[in-house]
Amino acid sequence: MPSMSTRVLSAADVRFHDLLLQYSPNPLFPRLMSGFRKYMTLSRRMSFAGPEAVVETVRAHEAVIAAIERGDRELAQREMLKHLTVTGEQMGLNGPSQS
Repeated sequence: MPSMSTRVLSAADVRFHDLLLQYSPNPLFPRLMSGFRKYMTLSRRMSFAGPEAVVETVRAHEAVIAAIERGDRELAQREMLKHLTVTGEQMGLNGPSQS
């Protein structure tokens, strides 16, 4: 069973992604992603395996937010893709990133 801190961190992570979806310029995207909500919650619990993973996630979220605040859509997309790739690696879903 996940610890309380893992549940809190997972909920915060899902909320971050929900906010991004809520403000997405594509009105269809939030609907498409709603089916993945349960998977996201479970995946985050799995990938928060240690403090390094949590720090890496926070830094990735900060990079996405900074790009959005600058109005740099392409950078925000690259930062999000990098974040999702690392999350997949933490869960063992894909091989190491090529960056």
